Amino acid sequence: MPPLETDIAVETEEIERIETNIIQNLKTLCAMIKRVMSERLESIRELRELTEMCKLDCPQNEITEVNAKQDKMPPNSEKKGKEIKISKEEKKKDLEGRSRRYNLRIIGLPETEDKANEAETIIKELLEENFPELKKEQDLQVETAHRVPLKFNEKKATPRHILVTFLNLKDKDKILQASRERKQVTYKGTKIRLTSDFSLATLNARRQWNNIYRILKENNFEPRIIYPAKLSFLYEGNCKTFSDMQGLRKYINQEPSLKSLLYDLLQPKENQN
Repeated sequence: MPPLETDIAVETEEIERIETNIIQNLKTLCAMIKRVMSERLESIRELRELTEMCKLDCPQNEITEVNAKQDKMPPNSEKKGKEIKISKEEKKKDLEGRSRRYNLRIIGLPETEDKANEAETIIKELLEENFPELKKEQDLQVETAHRVPLKFNEKKATPRHILVTFLNLKDKDKILQASRERKQVTYKGTKIRLTSDFSLATLNARRQWNNIYRILKENNFEPRIIYPAKLSFLYEGNCKTFSDMQGLRKYINQEPSLKSLLYDLLQPKENQN
């Protein structure tokens, strides 16, 4: 092939490579924009609902009238007020939970690793070491990865968590599922843990099931904690799901085999003393 044709072929190949990279980057950017827009629209909708519930914009001339009528309010007014307050709190918890859905926490990774590697590089190495089958997937995209809190406290003995945000919720779920199946995850030989990024309120709600979950697991009921804090398990071939202790307590009263296992754990604390 003449030199001129060779140069043209090389340049054409380089242009095609650049075009391919540009297209791939545009696809990634579009996916990121689409997800962010979807999240923002959902958050806006939720905030509007919350705002409607929280409105305190009564005209000044109506406030006096409302105060004057307080003593004449029906007996169930206080109850309704409490219900509205609870509803507002639930909305706030739900909004915080939604904002964390794409996040994954890495716990137990030494701070010294950050000196040589950025957090995003650590994620890639972690996947290669533990989940090579996931690393091969081209659509597995990390949006951000960093230590939390951002400021390092030298007086604290335990390392800060690494918070990873994925572009795709399914990617996070794949990694969590793979970590459960593997049972032990490491980074350069150091044992670490991978968990979802739950709010404190959600963590506390999930912890209420700890003892019951343990008993059910020991007896092969295949329990699971479903987001945000529901207990699910298999019983007589059917999947049973409960959102609170009261519902489970009522159910086991009709099932002698479950009652013998869980009755003591489901008693209110005041009755256990």
